[in-house]
Amino acid sequence: MSRRIVVTGATGTVGRRVSARLLAQGADVLALSSRPDAQVPGAPAAQVRQADLRDPAALRRAFDGADSLFLLLPLAPDKPALAQGALRAAREAGVRHVLRLSAIGADAGSDNLFARVQGGIDDAVAASGIAWTLLRPAGFMQNYATYGAAMIRAGSYFAAHADVAQAMVDADDIAACADAVLADPAAHAGAVYTPTGARAWTHAQAMALIGQAIGRPVAYVPIDDEAARAALQGMGMPEPLRSWMVALGPLVRSGLGHQPTGDVQRLTGRAPRSLEDFVRENAQVWR
Repeated sequence: MSRRIVVTGATGTVGRRVSARLLAQGADVLALSSRPDAQVPGAPAAQVRQADLRDPAALRRAFDGADSLFLLLPLAPDKPALAQGALRAAREAGVRHVLRLSAIGADAGSDNLFARVQGGIDDAVAASGIAWTLLRPAGFMQNYATYGAAMIRAGSYFAAHADVAQAMVDADDIAACADAVLADPAAHAGAVYTPTGARAWTHAQAMALIGQAIGRPVAYVPIDDEAARAALQGMGMPEPLRSWMVALGPLVRSGLGHQPTGDVQRLTGRAPRSLEDFVRENAQVWR
């Protein structure tokens, strides 16, 4: 790859994987992060830059000369405005393709707040005047190993998802899908992909799998939306983020993401990673 690709959110769960994959292939990548001490595995310092999405001039400079943009936005109250600013800077810099990491169920016309916010940003991407592609993945397997890890180590995993199964996807597979799109953006212009795992799992089934891997039981404890809201408030999450995240509960309970899509196989040529493999390789996190 000789085209310049800019990756925002390059030190996050998906962004660092996208950057690392592209760099391993010799791509001309500029990895952007809001962190001043940002580091990306395998990236020379010259290819990692601090850039605040709230600084239009800095974005314009970062996007200058870029062919493609992997747009990963932070979970922040002003997320829609950050999207508009990034798209404006990309258009002014002459970026020719935007690949946006969205979320499953995104729909600007939805009654669900989370879906509506994500869908509104997707619509802004589509209306930007730049060629675009959307990735709308299902829930991440990595959630069990990040924010859920302490709960699992304590023996109980709490979520407002009832007993509904979801075809969770590994962040590595999302990055592989992004890599496939960025290798030939024109071939994916206007496409919407929904990366999922190959099988849907309930949290109870996933906790049983983790329990087997670590040699002690882990319970799944369903909670209601108000308990989820209280927990997020206790963690210090501000509005409107709390309401956005609470709205995920009804989306999952509606069965969203239950049906595997085959998009990982379609884009990468291989089957998505299984939850069994993910659990086996991350067992030490929960011990």
